[in-house]
Parts: sequence; structure tokens; C-alpha cells
Amino acid sequence: MADLNALIPVITMAGMMSMILLGVAALFKSFYKKVPPGEVMIVNSMTLTPLLVRTGALVYPIIHSASNVNLNVVPIEIESDLQDIFHEQFSLKISSLSVQVVDSEESILKAQKRISLVDANERNNQLSSVLNIAVREQMNTSKSIQELKNTVNETLSQIGYELVI
Repeated sequence: MADLNALIPVITMAGMMSMILLGVAALFKSFYKKVPPGEVMIVNSMTLTPLLVRTGALVYPIIHSASNVNLNVVPIEIESDLQDIFHEQFSLKISSLSVQVVDSEESILKAQKRISLVDANERNNQLSSVLNIAVREQMNTSKSIQELKNTVNETLSQIGYELVI
């Protein structure tokens, strides 16, 4: 009889510890966000500099906010009048140009600040307008396709993107 009285607190503590471990595991499962391949997650917390995460992180809903930046190549359609100018000036038939976020911390943060990353269609529209304006401005001054590429690349680097050719 005395042996059972000594086991009851041990069994109770073991049960409590297992419940605490299950609770921690449930919290970890609900707040852990994985990052898909080809993306980077930016976790904003109470610190001044955001954290760039490439695999996954615990994101607590009230303390942190997280957004993903797609690092994959995005084709951007060129306006039809610019296509004609390309054909006349450089003898090239180009209907779209491909851009991507430069894989550096500074560029990823620029892209997150300057371009809406919530909706893919909105991001493509914003990139399309920036790219078409940059190409239109540089078309008259550029003498070669390489010079045009370099100047458009400089413009895109201000928002964290680069041309992929």
C-alpha cells in the first residue's frame, strides 16, 4: 500500500510533463511557416532589421509579420508599340522580357518595399509598368542592345530586380 502512494505523484508528474510537451508541439506546429522553394520569407519583428528566412521559422501572429518574396524568373509582356520600336531599331522581335529579384539581402528588402507581393497579378502589373517605362525612356538614347540592357538593368536594380537574358 505504501508503494502505491509513492507512485501517484510520479505518475501525476509524468502526465503533466507529457501534456506540456504535447502543448508545445501543437504551438510549434501551428506557428511554424515553411518557405517554398524559390522564395524567401521576410519576418518583421520588433527589431529594426527584418530577418530573411529561406527554410522556415516560427512566426507568432501578434509579435511577427511575415511576407514571401518570389525569387523565380517572371516574364513581363512588353507593350506592342515598344515591340515595333525594338524591331525597327535593333531588328529584334521581342514580346516579353524576364526579370527576377536579385538574391541579396538588400535587393530582397527593396523588392518587398517597392513592389506589392501579395497578389501575383498586381506584382506583374507593377513590374510591367516599371519595365515598359524604363525601356521607353532608354530606347531613344541607347545605340546598342547591350547599352539598353545595362541602362534598364540599372533602373530595375533600384527596386531590387534584374533582367534575365
